[in-house]
Parts: sequence; C-alpha cells; structure tokens
Amino acid sequence: MVNSIQSKPDVNHRTDTDTVSVVLPTHNRADVLQRALDSVLEQTHENIEVIVVDDASTDATESVVDEYDDDRIIYIQHEKSHGGSGARNTGIEKASGAFVAFLDDDDEWRPQKLSLQLDAYKCADEDVGVVYTGIENVDSKGQTNGVDSPRVDGDVTKKLLLHNFAGSFSVLLVDAETIEQTGLLDERFPSWQDWEYYIRLSEHAAFTAVPEPLIVRHNATHEQISDDLETKLTETYPMFRDKFDSLAAEYGRWFKRRRRGRLLFQLGYAALSRDRYALARRLLTRALVYDPTNPKGYVYWLVSLGGRYTYRPAQTLKRWAVRQSL
Repeated sequence: MVNSIQSKPDVNHRTDTDTVSVVLPTHNRADVLQRALDSVLEQTHENIEVIVVDDASTDATESVVDEYDDDRIIYIQHEKSHGGSGARNTGIEKASGAFVAFLDDDDEWRPQKLSLQLDAYKCADEDVGVVYTGIENVDSKGQTNGVDSPRVDGDVTKKLLLHNFAGSFSVLLVDAETIEQTGLLDERFPSWQDWEYYIRLSEHAAFTAVPEPLIVRHNATHEQISDDLETKLTETYPMFRDKFDSLAAEYGRWFKRRRRGRLLFQLGYAALSRDRYALARRLLTRALVYDPTNPKGYVYWLVSLGGRYTYRPAQTLKRWAVRQSL
C-alpha cells in the first residue's frame, strides 16, 4: 500500500457520538436554498447541526434562513466572498459534531441519507472514515438524466488519482478525526475542489459506499463554477496535475503517464459538453496518446469527429438509455 491509512477514531468518548454537522455554503441562491435546507431538516436522523455559510450574498438569502424556527440552524455571513471552498472551510471550523457532511445549495438529500451513511459507517472496517452515496442527476425539467451508483470501497487513493468516482461534495459523510487529519480545503482551486479534497481524505482513511442515489443533483438549474472551461484549462488543470504528480509517481512511471491522460480526458469531455468540438478533439487525442487504455476516450473521440451532428444524437441516445434503465 502506497499511502498510510490511519485507524478509525474512537468516537465513544464524545458526549453525543452521532451528531452530524452539516455544512451548507450558499451564495445568491435564495431561490433554491429552501429546498436544500428542507431536505436536511427532514432527515430521519435528527441529531444534526446545520451550518449555513452565506458567502456575502446580495439577494434574500438571510431572509430565507430567518423564516426557520429551528435551533439546529447556525447562520454565518461573510462580509466578503471567500468562494465555495472558503465558505466550506468556515463551516468546517465551526462544526462540533462527531461527523461532518456537506450539501451544495442547489442539491437536495433524500430523507434517509444520513441514517444510511451512519449505519454503513458503524458496520464498516475500522479504517473507514469516509462514507459517500450515489447521485441522481436531474435536468431543468425535473427529468432524470443520469444515475451514479458507485461501489468503490477501501483504499481508494489510486482510483481517485485517475477519476473522481464519488461526485460532488453533497455525497460525503466524514468522521471528525479524518477531517482534522486532512485539514481544510485548498482555496486556490477554482474547480475540481471536491476531487482535490477527496484525494487528501483518502490518504488518511478508507472509503465505503452507499450506492443508493441519496443525492438529487439539479445539474442544469444554475451556472456552476465547473462550467468555466478556460479557467479549468489554464488554472485548475496545471495546479491539480502538479500537486499530485509525486503521489502518482509512487505507483510507477506508467501510472503517472496514465493519470495525465485521464486528466486530459476530463478536459476533453468538458470541452465536448460545451460544444467546443475542435478543442475537444485535440484534448481527447492527447489523452489517448498518454493513456491508450481508456475505452471511454475512444468513444468520445469518435463522437467528437462530427461535431454537433454526432455529439447531440449521442447525448439524446444516452439520455434515452438512462430513462429506460430506471
């Protein structure tokens, strides 16, 4: 094993061993914040504190929170925007529970999300410190356009270096000791913040999955940070590549090269989904040169060849297949 995973902390010394601190960062999303908050307060596991971190919103966010008469809600307001990672860090520093969970303000949880994660944690091996769930992706019309049900468990650092199989922050439940060992989020990253943090978490604890899609991700409701392709190309990619290059090298030279290909594949896919077909072809070609073992690379490279005439029908077919499988 390349990384050294620490033992699961003994939380029995805590006064309340199943208190979950829910960190909910928000910025100018008053229109959807209530949906997210309601999904937390309606959890079957009621022993929670909800830390709403308002990252200098200029809309009615504070008024939305004020409508709740629930002493489990803690409201913190930034005078100046710190960004998503900065807001999450504020929540982490305020958290007092034995576990920390995250929820993005435009996502929502199924009612049993925390209960099922806590059950999985209690049944897991002692080195497990992170429990994550599946995701249901929903478009602007409320239709499901994808379901992710990951089943990757154990020492996952090597897998995470290649791919963020877990998804958004909203899937996480992490014990407090693992959070303490990992530290805060790296606020330099304009995107891939969740992926970067997952890799660091995995160096201190094993992961276990609850495959059920307990997160509803409304992925077409708002413009998201990850949609800024140019920033991802010029800032996120080189920073992310360099930060974990030495860790990847511990798995061998071929793995380091393969990882480079997977990162380029992610950029190529992002370009393709934003109708940047020529850029997508270049990035996907480079990705396959670095990593010819990635079958998805060939599929998306072929789809990119005809531009919108091949990509859009492929997307329609994919959505149809997802709906047929539900």
